Amino acid sequence: MHKISIFILCVKIMREKTRRTSNLDKIFEKRSKRTFLFMKTIDLYIFREYMVIYSCCILAFCTLFQISDMINNLGDFLGHSTVWEGMHYFLLKQPGNVRFILPISLLLACLYTMAKMGMSNEITAMRSSGISLTRCGMSMYLIGFLVTGVNFWFNASFVPNCNMKAEILLKSIGDPDYFKKMTKMLMYRSPDNLRTWIVKEFENENELKNIQIKKNDIQGNMILELYADKGTWYPNEGWKFYNTSIVNYKTISLVNDYTTNQKTDKDVNTKNFIVPISKKFALLDEANPSFKDLGDVVEIPDDLVTTRKTPDQVTTTDILRRLEISKELDPVSKNTLKTELYSRYAFPWVCLFAVMIGLPIAGRNARRGVVTSIMSAVSVVVIYMVLSQIFVVLGNKGFIPTFIAGVLPTMGLGIYAIILINKNK
Repeated sequence: MHKISIFILCVKIMREKTRRTSNLDKIFEKRSKRTFLFMKTIDLYIFREYMVIYSCCILAFCTLFQISDMINNLGDFLGHSTVWEGMHYFLLKQPGNVRFILPISLLLACLYTMAKMGMSNEITAMRSSGISLTRCGMSMYLIGFLVTGVNFWFNASFVPNCNMKAEILLKSIGDPDYFKKMTKMLMYRSPDNLRTWIVKEFENENELKNIQIKKNDIQGNMILELYADKGTWYPNEGWKFYNTSIVNYKTISLVNDYTTNQKTDKDVNTKNFIVPISKKFALLDEANPSFKDLGDVVEIPDDLVTTRKTPDQVTTTDILRRLEISKELDPVSKNTLKTELYSRYAFPWVCLFAVMIGLPIAGRNARRGVVTSIMSAVSVVVIYMVLSQIFVVLGNKGFIPTFIAGVLPTMGLGIYAIILINKNK
């Protein structure tokens, strides 16, 4: 009995020791939870360091592109324009360069900032204190997100409008009437392919002079012509044409019967004649019943001017409107417009993905220096740019769906960025 009591006591002591050891191990194994709350000292420090380098990158790239533009176009301004016109032109050219500078500057600034902090063991100190690499770059992610929004605006409207104004300014140096000549003798085909507009010139953006509209049927036969001295577009009231003549072409059939007794098919001779019927109006608008003869007129002056714009001068609004009103657009043009539209929606996200890629690459190569990080990141960017161009060509030709052509390369870059972050927390 005595031995059994001693054995039971030993078992109880061993259980107590095991319980205490387990609790002690849990205390040492317990880790502080990662927090994404605002950490004033660290976040402001990284934000300040990052913005200094990012601003330098933006300034350096803008200067290089400005010098390149001046080398190419400075001769056009010497002796033919004022200093202000030259400065105005080169400023208008900058937004087109900046939209490509923004993501690459974000990437390089992120790489350099993290490499610099890694070489001074600041990253190691933050990670050893329980702050993950992802949390370290939270201020960088915020900047990347804000720049993504700016790049959306640049791609959608700001850059195309600046490109248009820059071209008009450059061409107007040698020809002050360039804008009027650019908008002279415009020819435009309506989205339903039933109307052809011929405009001699624009008085202003909503007022046209010497207009001719030809309407045909589905088979291509002309059924109506409109001539107007002036046409004005009112956003709330539609088109109004002044001093207008409308010529309706109607087909009349005449039958000649040369027989007197017996009729045969050979004896009947049918001839068709197209007879023009003219009408004149001092004012022709949607309240006039004859206006309906033109069909569903959805065209506006901007649509006519768009025919003279190059692809880099067409805004996203122009593309959306063209796709909305052009139900009978040919497949090649429709694929090209849709691919360009989806590319414009996808490309700005590269700004955010650049930071998401640069942060883990720089953290992984912190001890190797900034050169290794830059080489790794640039190789990713080059692959992305090549794939984007290939997919755009395939989308324009209709070999792959336009959505995939415009979005997939950027989506792949985003997935790669997320994988890198998960591997290098």
